[in-house]
Amino acid sequence: MPSLGDLDTSKWLALLGRFQPIKLVEFRIRLGSKEADGGIVMHFEGREWKLSGIQLPSALTDHVASRLMNKDR
Repeated sequence: MPSLGDLDTSKWLALLGRFQPIKLVEFRIRLGSKEADGGIVMHFEGREWKLSGIQLPSALTDHVASRLMNKDR
């Protein structure tokens, strides 16, 4: 999963394209170049932004789900 620190801030238009508003006080930041790469959700509370969610990459969630399904067998 890419790191938030790995985002190239010199390409601000590309960076802006990673932001997705959810609500007036909440937005999602895509960490990778594709939607399936995962991301984080930030929520404004009081006077500061707080982490309110983590979206894991699709490949990781698929892998974990398949391991859990095969564990019972």
